[in-house]
This record gives sequence, structure tokens and C-alpha cells, in this order.
Amino acid sequence: MPEYFQTKAYSHLIVLGIDELTNLEVPSVIIEKVEIYKEFPIHLKLNNQKAFGLIDYLIELPNGWVIIDHKTFPGHEDLWGDRAVSHLPQLQIYAHALEVASKKPVLEAWIHMPIVGKMVQFNQSDLVLSDGIVYSMS
Repeated sequence: MPEYFQTKAYSHLIVLGIDELTNLEVPSVIIEKVEIYKEFPIHLKLNNQKAFGLIDYLIELPNGWVIIDHKTFPGHEDLWGDRAVSHLPQLQIYAHALEVASKKPVLEAWIHMPIVGKMVQFNQSDLVLSDGIVYSMS
């Protein structure tokens, strides 16, 4: 496991490959009602700045949202975590906009790296925008 995933701030990150994803046991509550939106547009005005983006895959569950964002990255395994975290501000903006508009929480977000066949998970607590901080969209 890369050293990055053993750091205190992100020790809970999960990296899954296609083999692990196909073997996951999905709780029945998730299967009850799921809506999947592709290239879902997000518009946000925050601290007099406007942001716009497209969420690659947005999954609506009865109790909240899951964001999946694709990032092309052919890098080595020890770089995956840093690359995923570099996109965290974008995910935080998406999560904030969704929560304000829908009044439903974003439960988790994933960075999907299709070239290396891996996904990196961020928990709900990672997706909170810090007060007074405005990020630029990448």
C-alpha cells in the first residue's frame, strides 16, 4: 500500500480495482432505488465567484448522492493518492452545490482512474468545503 494511504488525514481512503469492484457485496438498501445521471451540470456562486462543472456520474440514492469523477492518469501506484487528493477541491465544490440545491447529503465521492483501472474513495467528511475558502475548478 502506498505510504500516502497510511497518513492520518486520509488513512480511510479506499483504492479499488475492477476485480475488487466486481466482487463487492452491495447492501440491498442501495438496490432499492438508484438514479444515475451522466455529465450532470453543476452551477454555484460562492463568495462572489461562480463555478461550473460537469459531474461525470452522479448516483442518487434514497438518502443522498454519490459522485464519480473520471480522471485520466497513467501514473505509478505511489502517485495515485496525491493525484486523487489534487482533485478534492473540485469534488468539494460539487458536493456543496448538490447539498444546497437538493437538501440531500453527498455520502461519498470517487475518483475513477480508468487507465490504471482503480478508484479512490473520499468519505462524506472529506467533502465539506471549509468556511471562507474558495477553490478554483480544475
